[in-house]
Amino acid sequence: MRTIALFADRWILPGLHVTLASLLDHASDSDPFRVIVFGDGLTRRDNSLLAATVKSRLGRHAFDVRDFVMPETRGLNSLRGNYTAYGRLLLPDLLPDADSCLYLDCDLIVTCAVDPLLARASSDCLIHADGTGVRWESLDNRSFEQLGLDTSKPYFNSGVLVLNLAQWRAQHVSEECLRFARQHGHLLMSADQMVLNAVLGDRFESFGNVFNTAVWPSSPAIPPEERTGRIFHLVGAPKPWDYLGRLAHRNFGFWLDWIRKT
Repeated sequence: MRTIALFADRWILPGLHVTLASLLDHASDSDPFRVIVFGDGLTRRDNSLLAATVKSRLGRHAFDVRDFVMPETRGLNSLRGNYTAYGRLLLPDLLPDADSCLYLDCDLIVTCAVDPLLARASSDCLIHADGTGVRWESLDNRSFEQLGLDTSKPYFNSGVLVLNLAQWRAQHVSEECLRFARQHGHLLMSADQMVLNAVLGDRFESFGNVFNTAVWPSSPAIPPEERTGRIFHLVGAPKPWDYLGRLAHRNFGFWLDWIRKT
């Protein structure tokens, strides 16, 4: 079965509920897929609430929550104090029965079917991502300079990824990424995102920003009539559910409309 994977700790749970609800609400006509959440420190109540959010929306799809603890954090730069972001580097091992998967962050509002992304999984390409930026514009620009890497090359966001897990295993990509991460931990301003761009920057294909549209706290409020047909990614901080997010995030109302449905 086609696979969609996410990683979550307790801080991201409000975002995860919205990501799951919006994903499944736009998948009623999609061929069956399974959604697997790898949870770090989630309680029984957390799991019950997630199950309640997805139950009426699942249809032919499947849902599972699995425990996840990053096996080795030595040398890695944390993201908001945790290491779940690096979990996506381990997906070939975590999903031994899958040859490909769609990875999603937990701060998304999905307002389109993800079938075009899942279809890309049949490609031999190692990774598909949003490739609309360039390295010198990224948070990691100085890290690329220190490593002597070309800062004019494309830079992709790691919030929505299509991964060819079979090719990752064959080419030992996970080992390559983790080795880079531990050797250059002090340079990983954006944690795993820097790792993926440094290691796979010449080996990815872009699907543009329709499936990963950045929405910053300062981004203009999106009118209701424009809130469809895309995957909106609530990048930066604060998130809508953070302290003062209600006041500081211009698209708090967009997110609030969805969290009320969970």
